[in-house]
Amino acid sequence: MAYGNWGARVYKDTKRMYQWEDQTPYKESEIASGYIQAFLRNGPLKLNPYHAVLGEKRIRLCGYKNTPVLFIDGKLVEIGTYVVTHNKNERNTWRGALILTGESKPYMFEAIQFDNNTISLDLTEPDGTVWNAICGYEYGDDFK
Repeated sequence: MAYGNWGARVYKDTKRMYQWEDQTPYKESEIASGYIQAFLRNGPLKLNPYHAVLGEKRIRLCGYKNTPVLFIDGKLVEIGTYVVTHNKNERNTWRGALILTGESKPYMFEAIQFDNNTISLDLTEPDGTVWNAICGYEYGDDFK
């Protein structure tokens, strides 16, 4: 969708998920995504949108500009706590897998920073649903 110069394209099992672009995590079905959220950030709803939001279950892997952000059960968490490997050599890469209480299969995620302007995000939910996004400078609908 993109507001300003930063944006994303989000896909769930290869289907474009516009409502998960420029969106507040866990609000994807409640609030319209996009430009207006950037201006409601300090309003009564206290929205905190991210360019990309991946996931429909308990975890959300988000992208803000070129940075990965992780939420579990609605709470922002330090992504490094859940990272299995973090490679800073060629590209800054985070990979993680976690099983939440009450679940038997893991959530798996990966985030790769390609440069100072772009990040690739992948999240696989326990049921096998695969989410992907490219997030960064001049991404989204405004920059086709």
